[in-house]
Amino acid sequence: MQTVGNFPDLASAQAAAAALRGEGIESLIPDENFAAIDWQMGTALHGIRLQVAPEDVVAAEELLRAEPAVDEETVAEERCPKCRSAEIGPAKWKQRIKALALFFPPVLLFWPVWATLGPLQTCRKCGHEWR
Repeated sequence: MQTVGNFPDLASAQAAAAALRGEGIESLIPDENFAAIDWQMGTALHGIRLQVAPEDVVAAEELLRAEPAVDEETVAEERCPKCRSAEIGPAKWKQRIKALALFFPPVLLFWPVWATLGPLQTCRKCGHEWR
């Protein structure tokens, strides 16, 4: 087995292994048990290794280097429904209440009520508000 990737955590290594399995390439994570014991083991091991058979090294490296496909539904959710701008965020009045809570913590007691009121997102470009 040859190492084709070194990942910072077990979840990243498992995601890459799943992507390889999806393309029919069998892989192995030799450090999986150590990393599963404690998340800090990934740092102690200098990363979590992902290994494949020698004949699959080139295909696996190409697959891991390829950019992930963009999910159009996710992109649609992250844009303003009116102008399609990606410059969105929480309503300004909610940001002001959060800032007020830094100086007057009892305001946080009413946060659940305020959080349910008004729009959840605001477009910074056109001003459109939506839930």
